[in-house]
Amino acid sequence: MVLSELLAPAGSYDILVIAVNAGANAVYLAGQNYGARAFAKNFTIEEIEKAVNYAHLNDVKIHVTVNTLINNFEIIDVISYLFKLYQIGVDAVIVQDFGIIQLLKKLIPDLEVHASTQMALSNYSAIKWAYDNNIKRIVLPREKSIEEIKQIHDQLEKDNLKMDLEAFGHGALCYCVSGNCYMSSYNSGRSGNRGACAQPCRREYRLKYRGYNVGNGFLLSTHDLATYNNIQAISDAGVTSLKLEGRMKSGDYIGTIVNSYRNIIDGNPGDWQKDLHLVFNRRFTNGYIMNDKPGEVMGRGSSGHEGLYIGDIVNIEDTKVTIEIKNKEIPVILEKGDGIAFKYNGKIKGIYLENIIKQDDNEIIIDTTRRVKVGTEVFISYSAKTHESLKQFKNETIKSKIPINVTFNFQNDLTASIKVEYYLDDELINFRHKGIARFEKANNRPITKESIIKQLEKTGGTPFYMEKIKFNDMPDNLFIPISGLNKIRREILDKAQELLLNHYTPTKKSVKAARKRIEEFKNNYETYENKTNKKAKLSLFANDLSQVRAANGFDLKRIYLDVNCSYNNKKDYYDNIKDI
Repeated sequence: MVLSELLAPAGSYDILVIAVNAGANAVYLAGQNYGARAFAKNFTIEEIEKAVNYAHLNDVKIHVTVNTLINNFEIIDVISYLFKLYQIGVDAVIVQDFGIIQLLKKLIPDLEVHASTQMALSNYSAIKWAYDNNIKRIVLPREKSIEEIKQIHDQLEKDNLKMDLEAFGHGALCYCVSGNCYMSSYNSGRSGNRGACAQPCRREYRLKYRGYNVGNGFLLSTHDLATYNNIQAISDAGVTSLKLEGRMKSGDYIGTIVNSYRNIIDGNPGDWQKDLHLVFNRRFTNGYIMNDKPGEVMGRGSSGHEGLYIGDIVNIEDTKVTIEIKNKEIPVILEKGDGIAFKYNGKIKGIYLENIIKQDDNEIIIDTTRRVKVGTEVFISYSAKTHESLKQFKNETIKSKIPINVTFNFQNDLTASIKVEYYLDDELINFRHKGIARFEKANNRPITKESIIKQLEKTGGTPFYMEKIKFNDMPDNLFIPISGLNKIRREILDKAQELLLNHYTPTKKSVKAARKRIEEFKNNYETYENKTNKKAKLSLFANDLSQVRAANGFDLKRIYLDVNCSYNNKKDYYDNIKDI
């Protein structure tokens, strides 16, 4: 399987902990600025550093989004921010702005760069350009089909170009191509390319033609993407990383989708599909990646959460409501405390279940005083059991994932030289332990190899587990107190953890070289600004001559006139412009 990474979103540190604990291989997040989700809580620089350390101790990568378009006056601040991320040891930055990509290539070439989906690099030539510009991964547009992705992957392999391909696997879809949308900017002045999308596509509209109302509803809203049935096909197409969307979502949402996809990818049995339906979704589509048609992707009936469809109300007697089960593809067992949604004529009412009278494969009878009607659609929108199970992911926990090997080499004077080895990203990390605790000659009961192994294997709460413990030339008459063995274990694991975190940060030499390049750039940039010392001038876009005349006399840099807006031919244009 090519797919090696489940990439989860996090809008805050607490949610990052949930994502890591639930099984993500990598997490993407944003700082306080320059991220495409400006209204998420997001991370301070101190929280990013804390997140990087927690993730790396759990063998998880951190990708930081710097994926808005950058203004000229922000360039120095952005480069300083990227340099800080580099020093912290983030694994990659996700970038949209072409200028920032060029600056990173020149100033911080060792910082891994991923091309944001908003760059819309959608064909092989564009991806070849990305490879030539030091980009290591492409976040593919959501509109690419699995066949197109496979063609790109095969061509990359044919040309022996190493490029990771990342594809969205779950979550919200944009109406416009891969987020390249200007509706929010046009309607409200809140640009999606600056992280402030007001989501006009989720609103209700009326469609009129020549004064007649020909349709209404959530006409621009899409269903949410779900690829849980197509994981193998996506992997076979060459996708390295499956990306889950949702940096604005709650901890319950992130915990559910990460845990569900982790178990689905690993082939573990469970009601994972049902769980995915019970957290926020606008009903699911397989998406353009799996060749769903536009009509199957669009969800014009609603832009809010409904839940998992169960069936319809077929009978009401006093407070007893009978629901005929119609969705038998994903079986549901209702429990007290579950949330139920009743949908009638597009309106949704909800309750929390208190009393379930009957439940079998064909019908469910509940007791409720909620006023409902026969024919109402019924959904389960919340599972109390699932919600309770998510609490296991909320506390910080270091999982012992990395195998470590320890070799004791004993000398004639009974001292032991201890060699420690483990691998990170296929790189061997090793050191010699030089601790205070010493072996000595036994007076009564010598220490056994089994006793040493038993103490050293207690690695809980660290990133490591003991894979092999070897003894070379161990004398038969050695003794060391248990406290001494515990001290050796702590010292070994502390040093191994220190080297682990250092592995992800650049060397002092690399940092010094990058800092020098950045300082030179800043000095030249500031010098250029001082040398020009000119006021910024405005340029005007006009689409008819009346606007040009109105602007006459103002101190403008230039006027752009689009003659196609007002004139049918060149003669009309020249006849009207000759007096300007």
